[in-house]
Amino acid sequence: MKSISKKMTLFTVMLVVISLLVATFASVAIIYTTTKSLTEQTLTETATVAADRVTWELKAIQNVAIQAGCNPKLSSPIYTNSQKQREVDTIAANFGLDRGASIDYEGHGSNGIEYADREYYKAAMEGKTTITEPMIRRSNGKLSVIIAAPIWKNGELNTEVVGCVYFVPDEEFLNDVVRAIKVNENGAAYIIDKNGNTIADIDMQLVRDGENIQKIAEEDTNYTALAQAHEKMEAGETGFAEYVSGGISKYIGYAPISGTNGWSIAVTVHSDDYMVHCFRGLIILAIICAASAVAGGIIAGIISRKIGKPIRLCAERIEKLSEGDLTSPVPMVKSHDEVKILAKSAAKVVNEQNAMISDIGNILSNMAQGNFDVHSNDADNTYRGDYKVLIESVRNINRRLNDTLSQISIAGDQVSSGSEQVSAGAQSLAQGATEQAASVEELAATIQNINAHISATSQDCQKGRQLVDETAEYIGAANEKMQNLTAAMQEINDASTEIGKIIQTIEDIAFQTNILALNAAVEAARVGEAGKGFAVVADEVRNLAGKSADAAHDTTVLIERAVAAVENGNNITNETAQAVSEVEARSGGVSDIVNKIAAASLEQSDMVKQVNIGVEQISNVVQTNSATAEESAAASQELSAQAQTLQKLVSRFTFREE
Repeated sequence: MKSISKKMTLFTVMLVVISLLVATFASVAIIYTTTKSLTEQTLTETATVAADRVTWELKAIQNVAIQAGCNPKLSSPIYTNSQKQREVDTIAANFGLDRGASIDYEGHGSNGIEYADREYYKAAMEGKTTITEPMIRRSNGKLSVIIAAPIWKNGELNTEVVGCVYFVPDEEFLNDVVRAIKVNENGAAYIIDKNGNTIADIDMQLVRDGENIQKIAEEDTNYTALAQAHEKMEAGETGFAEYVSGGISKYIGYAPISGTNGWSIAVTVHSDDYMVHCFRGLIILAIICAASAVAGGIIAGIISRKIGKPIRLCAERIEKLSEGDLTSPVPMVKSHDEVKILAKSAAKVVNEQNAMISDIGNILSNMAQGNFDVHSNDADNTYRGDYKVLIESVRNINRRLNDTLSQISIAGDQVSSGSEQVSAGAQSLAQGATEQAASVEELAATIQNINAHISATSQDCQKGRQLVDETAEYIGAANEKMQNLTAAMQEINDASTEIGKIIQTIEDIAFQTNILALNAAVEAARVGEAGKGFAVVADEVRNLAGKSADAAHDTTVLIERAVAAVENGNNITNETAQAVSEVEARSGGVSDIVNKIAAASLEQSDMVKQVNIGVEQISNVVQTNSATAEESAAASQELSAQAQTLQKLVSRFTFREE
């Protein structure tokens, strides 16, 4: 376990270190942010200045081309192409340009080359001054940038365009410009066109190879950050970015070049060149932090030892108190602060604990000797606050033991006198139990006779239930037959109804036959002699139809009587079936009553058996009580002897009077 002095020292050191670290990190962050912001501003401004310089260089060549376009010799028809070419060569030599040429209105160059299809020629013929994209010449493999301007008639500006003049600076022209831009030892500049191709660099080979960072980034993700910066350059933005190239962290500032077709210049530097001051500041602050931590630790150690030593001594004394040491002295503290208060409090605790334990020890010692008439010496001053519970607990123990032992003494007297009464009662109980045993045996014999009669009644009920069940079966069969009879009567009734329908059909046929016979007789009479034979037949058919109708009518009357008789029989059958069903239902009720009587007889038989068993148990209990009463008489005599012994023991104690 660490001491408080060590904790205070550690805490102080940690506090100092944390404070210094926070201050250091804040300072480093401020320095880093400020340095980076200044670097961003510097590189952006440098890129802008470099762009302005390139613009100025290109503008100077443009001015040469514009002035040449206002040269009357180049627009005069009296000068030959060779004369015009010499004039252009002279201008180029005067301004340090690589070459140039004059082109007439039809596109014929003074150098014998045709230019009618060239874009810069077309633009010049429209009165525009043009700067072309750098391109590698097929003839010599050199990088060329063409600056073309219109040739004005009679050398008068903004009149009539009669041709074109162009100049080509040295292929290292743009490279020389970017080489001249030096921010620091590791700084560099380069120019890209609107398509991201490098057109100027300190390394001419990169220009000839047509380096394009965006295309490289598609295959190598290490160039992603630089490719994103190039996208912004192609968009004509001015800005700042960070990237890593060859394992080296770099900053880049970029700006567009005005007067060109989307050109942009970039200036790069190593980030370490600008952040070295930040790193130096970090090292210095780290040294200061370490020194401050050491000094703070030393000071904190001295202070914590002065504070921690007396606290440690007081803690050691309290620990001895927890181990039961009430005599060792409490350390003296010379200071006048909270530590001295702690020492006084520790001494007070030791003294009060000593007084309370001595007082409680005295009370418990007297109680152990049998003296319960004992009191605390100075409870009000010795036991204060939560310690009052302690003396109250001791008092309660004394009071309850005093009351308990007093009651034990009284109970001993009562037990002594009561044991004699118990002995006498036990003897009387034994005699009464013997008499009860004889009475219980007579009761058991009577219950057995009752059980025999109930068993006979139960058997008779079983036979009656069997007869009722057989009667119910017969009635059920009769009821089933009556139901079959009712169904047959219903079928007869339905058949009679169908026969009635058939008779009705016969009557209809007889009626129609009679009408046909009448019509046949009328037709036979109308025919005359030829129809007499047919008339006889018609009369016979009519007679036959009349007989059929009479027979059908008689049959209908008979069927109606039969139907009436069947309906009457059906009603009688239904009433009989209903009566049989009622008899069956009531026979079922009688069967239930008989079953209930039989079940009740069986239940009574079982109950009588249980009563018989209970009587036997009572007999056993009575016999047991008789034996127990005799044992109780003997035990009560022993209890009387023990009660006398208890009285002798309790008489040794001295009880307090309330």
